[in-house]
Amino acid sequence: MIYTLCWEEGGFVRDIRVNRKQKIFETIAILIDGGLLMHNLSNRGIRIFSIRKGEYIDLNESYEKEDIFNGDILYIK
Repeated sequence: MIYTLCWEEGGFVRDIRVNRKQKIFETIAILIDGGLLMHNLSNRGIRIFSIRKGEYIDLNESYEKEDIFNGDILYIK
C-alpha cells in the first residue's frame, strides 16, 4: 500500500510504501531513525490526521485496523 505523509511544519511530503498490517507508530519511528523526520517529533506527542476520514487516527493500531487505504493522505499535526 502507498499513502502520502505530510508534515507542513517540517517541509516533509513523501509517498510511503507500507504493509497494511504494520503499526503506524512503527513507520514514524523508522522515519525518525532514518533522519527523514526530526527527532523532536517523538517528544512532542505526534498526532496523525487522515484527510479522507476527517479524523485523527490511533498510532498504536495498524493501517489496516485504522482503515487507511492506498492513496490516502495523512498529516502529522
